[in-house]
Amino acid sequence: MQGVSGAARPVLCVDLDGTLVRTDTLMESLLVLVRHRPWIVLALPWWMLRGRASFKARIASLAPIDAATLPYDPDVVAFLRSEHAAGRTIVLATASHIDSARRIAEHLELFAGVHATDRVNCKSVEKANVLALAYGEGGFTYAGDSRADIAVWKRARAAILVNASPRVRDALGNVPIEREFPRRASRAAELWRLLRPHQWAKNALLAVPLLTAHKYADSHAVVAAALAVLAMCATASAIYVVNDLLDLEADRRHPVKHRRPFASGTVPLQWAIPVIAVLATASAFACVPLPRAFSLGLASYAVAAVGYSLWVKHVAWLDAGWLACLYTLRIYLGALAIEVPISGWLLAFSFFAFGSLALMKRFTELTSLAYRHGVHHARAYHFDDRKFVEVVGWGSSLLAVAVLVLYLGSETAGTLYRDPHLLWGAVPLIAYLLLASWWAAHEGRMHEDPVWYVIRKPGTYIVLGAVLGLMLAAR
Repeated sequence: MQGVSGAARPVLCVDLDGTLVRTDTLMESLLVLVRHRPWIVLALPWWMLRGRASFKARIASLAPIDAATLPYDPDVVAFLRSEHAAGRTIVLATASHIDSARRIAEHLELFAGVHATDRVNCKSVEKANVLALAYGEGGFTYAGDSRADIAVWKRARAAILVNASPRVRDALGNVPIEREFPRRASRAAELWRLLRPHQWAKNALLAVPLLTAHKYADSHAVVAAALAVLAMCATASAIYVVNDLLDLEADRRHPVKHRRPFASGTVPLQWAIPVIAVLATASAFACVPLPRAFSLGLASYAVAAVGYSLWVKHVAWLDAGWLACLYTLRIYLGALAIEVPISGWLLAFSFFAFGSLALMKRFTELTSLAYRHGVHHARAYHFDDRKFVEVVGWGSSLLAVAVLVLYLGSETAGTLYRDPHLLWGAVPLIAYLLLASWWAAHEGRMHEDPVWYVIRKPGTYIVLGAVLGLMLAAR
């Protein structure tokens, strides 16, 4: 690393987006605006026609950012605080709108001045002109991160690199580097985490009709089920990306979810659209060989899932029922993929079983947030609701077991299995799986995602393996 000579400390000019904060403040404001006023999207192209500066001014006035919740780079902030304590003059120099920049400057209380977009878009060459006019050619040090900052560094005394790529570093030429903050997290690893691949195990539900319809020896049905699972995995990941965008404000305030890639700023918000497009394309290709009814059902699932994020999850009790329906819809989609009729008994069992797990999720959130983080509410539920949520959840588990018992006594079971009496052994196994999960939640041992907790327990596979064995024996 090169040093900076000279006794005088030049003014330190600090970029905002990607440097001081691990996000794009214009995108932040746009997301807030779209989240609360979706219809405003239609006006965005017309606003852009008036120029970048005017566009930023309009967005900043309609959706002011919350400076307190932005994902600041802790290393950069710590460095600025030490420089400020040493008496160095620090100014904020950003292409963000002046109103947003001032909010951040007032929040951090580190900056002696602010240079930002007002009538002119303060970026690249324009920013270089502004800083050179204010502090003289070579009279300032500039901290930035991107190729747009190279024009500014060329007229600065020294450069401070924050999360800069090797190409940006090489483009500096002979500009001295005062300090460098390398990128800590791997972008590829964080992008993979954004997709939440650990949640893909839930999509095995699409293969349930393959087993209940006894199509596991049919190679065509097996391939169709596999393609359906792949399509659902891609669709589910795209929905998770959309959810993380919509939940950005709430995730930032959450004691655990603030670590998510978008909320923490480890994945740029600008990547969202390309990632969603790639996932949607992958899902569409997987759907090509499958029945059209499956594709329509998958699209309906995506709409219902986004509707859950936009509105339903904020409505107590409806949210649990909606989640149960989404899980049950996965099973129904599996039946559409292999073109077999679906049993009403199976759908009813799924609804009550997954409704129980959805309520378990709310119960666990209420309990853990209260005891670990001092938060006494989770979305539409309050801490005082947890006992009633627990009672209804236990009841939903028992209803799922009751549906299973009624099914075993029905004519449907008699037509599908030669010896349906063997299936009665599945009743205590399923009851144990559901009730043991609730007992774990009651004792505070439950993961924040009960479905993920159940998937990871070795006992789950012992139970499911035993149930599958009973099904084969009865068949």
